[in-house]
Amino acid sequence: MIDRKFLILLFATGLLLAMHAAYGQQNIKGLIVDAGTHEPLPYVTVKVKNRNSGTSSTDLGSFTVQATLFDTLLVSCIGYSTMEVPVVNPQEQLYIQMEEVTNVLKTITVYNSVTPGFKNIPKESKWQNQAAKNDYGYGILQTFGPGYTFKSPISHFLKSEKEKRKLIEVQKDNSKAKSYIEVVNAPDVKDELMKKYSLTEHQYYEVLAKFNQTNKRSMYDLDRKSLVHSIFVFFDNDVNRK
Repeated sequence: MIDRKFLILLFATGLLLAMHAAYGQQNIKGLIVDAGTHEPLPYVTVKVKNRNSGTSSTDLGSFTVQATLFDTLLVSCIGYSTMEVPVVNPQEQLYIQMEEVTNVLKTITVYNSVTPGFKNIPKESKWQNQAAKNDYGYGILQTFGPGYTFKSPISHFLKSEKEKRKLIEVQKDNSKAKSYIEVVNAPDVKDELMKKYSLTEHQYYEVLAKFNQTNKRSMYDLDRKSLVHSIFVFFDNDVNRK
């Protein structure tokens, strides 16, 4: 005698197979959005589980994929949790809300300038603490045990401050040099001197080079009036000596 439970299971399986065959593959449509903002998500991968078919959502978050009743859709996107969405009603459009993934990174401790090596440790003592000094006379290096050198926070500040001051000085020098070039090439200086002493442009710059060599320490510090006066006096003395 055939077991009753076996007959029921056989009947149910047959029914499911019949329903699956009746439906067959259909176009399953849907819309994928961000669960928080409800904005459409483009380029989301939609695959049918345990099959090779799949697609991607459009710029507007919509998609169409070939699937059948009882299939499961795998929906995945970078930055979001992967979802499994069962196909319950092939005629109904799916509305899929994807949850954004928040990755929490482990805390990383950064140590300031740890330098391996033994050259900073005196031979007579492995554990002697030493401090070197920078240009300002402050200690910047401290050793703690063999092979480790730590730079204190103040050293970084002093280095940054020193570099900042150098930059300011360079900017000042560039500004002075620019002003000087504008003066020596101004028509009331260059053209006037060339005309007054019948100089070619090449001869003008030759005399000017002598002036620069003679007054290289002060020519950038003079105001325009003083600089022009000094140049005219120098040209007058140099040309008249020839």
